[in-house]
Amino acid sequence: KGRELADMMERRKVDILRVQETRWKGSKARSIGAGFKLFYYGVDSKRNGVGVVLKEEFVRNVLEMKRVSDRVMSLKLEIEGVMLNVVSGYAPQVGCELEEKERFWSELDEVMESIPTGERVVIGADFNGHVGEGNTVCGLCNQMSERAGSAEPRPHLGYSDHISVMLIPAYRPLVRCSKPVLKPVKTWPEGAISALQDSFECTDWNMFREAATNGDTTDLEEYTSSVTSYISKCIDEVTISKSITTRSNQKPWMTAKVHALLKSRDSAFRAGAKDALRTAWAKLSLAIREAKRTHSQRIHGHFQSSGDTRCMWQGIQSKLV
Repeated sequence: KGRELADMMERRKVDILRVQETRWKGSKARSIGAGFKLFYYGVDSKRNGVGVVLKEEFVRNVLEMKRVSDRVMSLKLEIEGVMLNVVSGYAPQVGCELEEKERFWSELDEVMESIPTGERVVIGADFNGHVGEGNTVCGLCNQMSERAGSAEPRPHLGYSDHISVMLIPAYRPLVRCSKPVLKPVKTWPEGAISALQDSFECTDWNMFREAATNGDTTDLEEYTSSVTSYISKCIDEVTISKSITTRSNQKPWMTAKVHALLKSRDSAFRAGAKDALRTAWAKLSLAIREAKRTHSQRIHGHFQSSGDTRCMWQGIQSKLV
């Protein structure tokens, strides 16, 4: 049952769940799988028992645990600076003794009075409605993720003593969830590689080793640092550094030619020129097909060059991103 509960919470994206009638004897915390942990308390394996299930990322936020009885327990969590008290309760049935019912309400009052005024409280309990057999009391779930969905009230079920709330997951495109990132890149203009090779051919590499040698001992760390710094300096001299903006929906095959044709198509659309728009669409479609074909050939070339390990890993990285 624990694994089924964990699968349900994962499927419905529930982070915190209060459960009743666990019927597990003891006062423990145990993993139920799928990254969820159950804190429970019970004194009889045949009746009662309450618990709170937390997602693994909230377990370390637990500050205090109160196991009052096998009908009432609470957890205090600190989430982003907010104190949240999660209370799980299981009220006695209609046929139970009046003394047992009064004891439950007294224990629940004790827990509520012990919570400071400025802290938040969430109660998830089976109050058993006291409306007779055959009526269902729906449980409520709480999700901590911000803007995860919208809440919509559902109609009353029979003579239920509370209102059920349906959580509707919210879909947000990735381009809206992720902000554009400004990334520094280096471009190699025409003739940069030959200029770099000429610079390396004119370099006296022995001077780096001599500078890092003291007597008969060569400091490898100093030697390596000086050589790599010199190489980086030479690369900076022949390359052009600039910043580009990358977006989550940016296509890897996008080229400058495609960008220019996109602007031409938009201009024709805004101008209302039907013939120019039709021509722009045709040129854009052709350019996109060519760009995709070129990108595909370049990626396949990474795997075909068996002697170049660097190209092979670049191809793997492009498939994983």
